[in-house]
Amino acid sequence: MSLEKIISKAMEKAQSAQALMLTTETSTVDFQFDRLKAAESSQRTQIDLKVIVDGKVGTSSTTDPSDVEGVVSRALEAAQFGSPANFDFPEPQSLEQVQIFDPALLTLEKPEMIRMGQQMMDMVKSYNPEILSGALVQKIIYKVDYTNSKGANYSAEHTAFNLGAGGELVRGTDILYVNKGLGQKQRKVDTEEIAAQAIEYFRMAETINVIKEAGLRDKVLIAVGGSPVTAAFAKEIGADYYFPEAAGAARVLARDLKEFRVRQSFKPSELTLGGRLNEGELEHLTKYFTEATGLRVVFLDERNQHIGPPSLMEEFLKQCHGCRWPSKKNILSQLEKTPLLNNNSPAAEPFAYFCPAGLVEMMSPLIYENQRIGNILCGHFYLAENLDEQPKSLHRLDIKVLDREQVESARGLLKLMGDYVVKMAYANQKETEVKERQHSLLYALKAKMELEKALRKAELLALQSQVNPHFLFNTLNTIARLAFLEGAHTTEKTVHSLARVLRYNLRRSKDALTIEEEMGTIKDYLFIQQTRFAGRLEVTIDVEEEILGARVPCLSLQPIVENAIVHGIEPSTDKGVISIRGYDKDGGIVFEVVDNGIGMSQDEIDLIFSLEKRPSGKGHTTGIGLYNIQKRMQAFFKENCALQIKSTIGKGCRVQLFFPKLI
Repeated sequence: MSLEKIISKAMEKAQSAQALMLTTETSTVDFQFDRLKAAESSQRTQIDLKVIVDGKVGTSSTTDPSDVEGVVSRALEAAQFGSPANFDFPEPQSLEQVQIFDPALLTLEKPEMIRMGQQMMDMVKSYNPEILSGALVQKIIYKVDYTNSKGANYSAEHTAFNLGAGGELVRGTDILYVNKGLGQKQRKVDTEEIAAQAIEYFRMAETINVIKEAGLRDKVLIAVGGSPVTAAFAKEIGADYYFPEAAGAARVLARDLKEFRVRQSFKPSELTLGGRLNEGELEHLTKYFTEATGLRVVFLDERNQHIGPPSLMEEFLKQCHGCRWPSKKNILSQLEKTPLLNNNSPAAEPFAYFCPAGLVEMMSPLIYENQRIGNILCGHFYLAENLDEQPKSLHRLDIKVLDREQVESARGLLKLMGDYVVKMAYANQKETEVKERQHSLLYALKAKMELEKALRKAELLALQSQVNPHFLFNTLNTIARLAFLEGAHTTEKTVHSLARVLRYNLRRSKDALTIEEEMGTIKDYLFIQQTRFAGRLEVTIDVEEEILGARVPCLSLQPIVENAIVHGIEPSTDKGVISIRGYDKDGGIVFEVVDNGIGMSQDEIDLIFSLEKRPSGKGHTTGIGLYNIQKRMQAFFKENCALQIKSTIGKGCRVQLFFPKLI
């Protein structure tokens, strides 16, 4: 169908019109779970029409190039309710051509695409053989034609080449999914680079897992750059790390982990303070301690990260800022000098030390099962016996002065508060564990109930479907004999064909059968359908004798023929034609079924190969859909098989099954 014909038809009632036709030819090679999932090609045509009628805009689309009347009438009808046309279609003009077409893609065939996908998968598997790898190689040829009622005409072709690599890594109940892809207009993408980037993502994820196992924290927050994720935003959300891009992140994390292991000398306790303490309770403890001693306290976790509202740390550091002490980093650097983090067993008692500003602090380690799970910092004050040694500039600050007896009292109170905090964290953790166990138990009970319900339903369906095969075949033979006695030879032959099809279907043998046996069932099935359609179904069969002895899984070819009948010929009102071919090609076998039925769209083809929403074989004699055929063939031959579907709506469908020749 030419666009000029559409424009001409539309202009019978419209003041102006434009039409655009996009033709897409796609070839895709898709690997999943370490094997080839599909090697297929498809073609799709879409026509978009826009008209202006009485100052209003109407649009319509079609994927049927022959539907001139339909696409025009829908656009004219839409214009009655369309929005005002505040524009006009462009005048004819010369447009600068942009080179987005790569002729090299025209010669790229599926064997080469399969090789490229296999190469990427092998690289990912070489990094970790446990990865269930996948890859995608896709080429797309676009052709665009445009014309309007003002005489403007424009045509262009462009290409796209897409590569992807990745996979899944299963660890217990966790699944890590990685997919790295890149698309360009030309064939300039390096398969090794794509696979290497996918490996970087796996390496980064495993590094993060090591961070967790090292005891840094239960969850590590990492921000990866790119608008709108900036370094400032990462800081705002409390990220532990920020990286402008992900590829280099793993190396930095590995370096930091190495440094951390050098410093770390004890195994982290299973009890952690982070997330186990209520901020309200901490504020109350801080308030009561300050009222009793005049000193401030802050709580740190096992990584010396502050726990609680930021305002508490700000208050704690206020006097330090007055002493030109820049931040809590000085506190942490001071802690590094203590026996606590210097490859010695953690001290259990609070101790005092001088900070860089000359003030005195106390720290009380929080100990659980002889392991440090955090600290309490207390300060700041002067020792009365050293008051004369303090710089005069510090006397202006409101800093408390304590003698030795007062310091010992504060140490004792600090120790009591530390013991209480550990017990509170332990109680909160146990409460959380109990709730989690209760939730797990309820979930398990619910799953058990659903499973039992499903089993009861399955048993009922199995009971309902039980029909004694011997009774069924005896009945069919009785009908056949009656037909013979009555001279109804067509009826007799139809019943015998039905009996053979049912017997073959019930057989469902796990052993391989020959193509000749499978073709016998196909011929019986087609005879039944030709009888049913009463002359409206024409069938041609051309299967090379050399391949008849080749072996295939039971019911692997007949469902393809049935698919053509059920979904192609049956919905059509025209005479149906089905062509079946089987032939040797390069040492393998091609089984092809072509019909002139209603065809299917690319979306319907994609749905067949969809893992989540693929259609079942409902409505088929065997209950086996096209997707399952491919999977059964791949499982049987233990090597690459492919199912290819080509179809145009209104023009029929071609299904080709490629598989090795096994005698």
